[in-house]
Amino acid sequence: MSETRRLEIAGASCGKAARTAQNADPAPCPLVPEDIAELLGPRPLLSGESAERYDAMFARFTVEFEPDGIIEWILLRDVHDLTWEIQRVRGLIASLVDSSRGEALARDIELVCEGDPEFREQLLDAARRAWSLEAAGKAELVNRARGLLQDNQITLQTMKARAIKHAIHEVSLLEKICASLERRRCKALNEFHAYRIQLRHLARLSASKLKLAGS
Repeated sequence: MSETRRLEIAGASCGKAARTAQNADPAPCPLVPEDIAELLGPRPLLSGESAERYDAMFARFTVEFEPDGIIEWILLRDVHDLTWEIQRVRGLIASLVDSSRGEALARDIELVCEGDPEFREQLLDAARRAWSLEAAGKAELVNRARGLLQDNQITLQTMKARAIKHAIHEVSLLEKICASLERRRCKALNEFHAYRIQLRHLARLSASKLKLAGS
């Protein structure tokens, strides 16, 4: 069976498994043998994370590395799950900065408005429009909001910078966690390759011994 066809089957089957009843644990990805899936245990997912996306990514890892034997499956699962965790932490960093922009923006606008509550609300509304509509394709509204903010030395770039500054300690901690996960993933990947090389070496030795014994 071709790699493309295997991925199609995996994607369709994993998607079907992920859409089972909410109270049921979705079936394992079909590229993972049932006995192996039982030994690997359940997916390490947080509430709201997609079992379908998890299985699709693990299916790609399986096709890429072609694990053989329980040890290789365990090591590959480690590499995959560490990759999943890295993506999770990076998403948390983006969410943290995004959630911090409101407080950072409010402080900037308070300085500009000098106690004028009506003007403050006008600028806040413009900022919310500029921020939330930036990726929505509503160029006219975005440009109007940006113009009002820029007249008062507030740009989207400075808004984002203030948000990062406001959450810098939490972001730094998450980045350290991410760096640690990346080191662990690199180690797990090296262990996978080292085990495979050692296994092939032992297989060659066994073949040589059999050859000598038969001669």
